[in-house]
Amino acid sequence: MNAETVFTAADIVKRYIELRNFKQQREKEHEVELQPYKDAMIALEGMANQMLIDTGRRVHSHLHTGWWLDTGKKDDMLEANRVVLDEIPGEIRGSLDADSRIVGRVQIGEGTELVNSCVRGPAVIGRGCRLVNTFVGPYTSISDGVQIEESEIEHSIVLDNSKILRPGSRIEDSLIGRNVEVTRGQSRPAALRLLLGDDSQISLI
Repeated sequence: MNAETVFTAADIVKRYIELRNFKQQREKEHEVELQPYKDAMIALEGMANQMLIDTGRRVHSHLHTGWWLDTGKKDDMLEANRVVLDEIPGEIRGSLDADSRIVGRVQIGEGTELVNSCVRGPAVIGRGCRLVNTFVGPYTSISDGVQIEESEIEHSIVLDNSKILRPGSRIEDSLIGRNVEVTRGQSRPAALRLLLGDDSQISLI
């Protein structure tokens, strides 16, 4: 690597994903000579740490003696989410109207508004969210800027700035990414209209 080579965070993450996907494909093909790719992935992790140091971030070591969850798949991420939520204390920083209620250990971020909604913990709702006529069940994590209306969701993760608007069915055991819109259309003919990326999974009832 010459002195002019500069790696951004996006470059490192992109290359890491490419190597991980290639490794998984090789494993599916029952090829066992994967050490060079494992070494490359470790090297990329080291580059990421060095980039954090170079940009003034704090990086420190920690000896981990407990269990470990590899969160490479949806179910693993939901399990990790469940474990983390089991440890959270309750803290309400948002606003609730008279028809909304909180049950159990729930964290609600600043600027979040609940209107005629119920949240049953353990659950976390980030900053700047709006929930209207909605039920949020246990083991649900909702990131910042999410809008949910006329919905029921449980045991799920919703990332930043997504919208769930009147889906018509209960959502559970789901991982919803950033800037996603889940809605029920009113146009005819009735049909499923999907935009799904690589390795997506969808379950219809």
